[in-house]
Amino acid sequence: MQQGIPLSGLRRRASSSHDQPKAVMKILHVISSVNPETGGSIEVIMTSASVLSEQGCHQEILSLDSPLDPWSRTVTIKLHAMGIRNPRYRAWRRIIPWLRYGYTPHLVPWLKENAKRYDAIVVHGLWNYVALGSWRALANGRTPYFVTLLQ
Repeated sequence: MQQGIPLSGLRRRASSSHDQPKAVMKILHVISSVNPETGGSIEVIMTSASVLSEQGCHQEILSLDSPLDPWSRTVTIKLHAMGIRNPRYRAWRRIIPWLRYGYTPHLVPWLKENAKRYDAIVVHGLWNYVALGSWRALANGRTPYFVTLLQ
């Protein structure tokens, strides 16, 4: 089994001698929610953010949350909130079956368009639209993606 290269062994890339060093790696985390009350994946992402940043990693989050959700405005990592921009969306999620799993029509097109901007994509969770939507967008692409069971 091949082992990865430790981040400390990688050199930062710079486009010219006058530029600031660029991140060694750009990582996108795809997650169902950044609501801190849910714990799990968002807790892992937030606690590892400072360590990975020191190693030269730039992280962003793609979530199924609506940009109108209060917790979407409190995340310190760049957030792409794909949820439906309607104040009634939360109520609809309780009633409409496919919305219970976080379905949003914005996830797949956004991932297909933007996946190439990242060196790796980490999909957090299996039992919601994050897994299915990510698979639909990334299965035939060139950006490596990894699925974690932690939700």
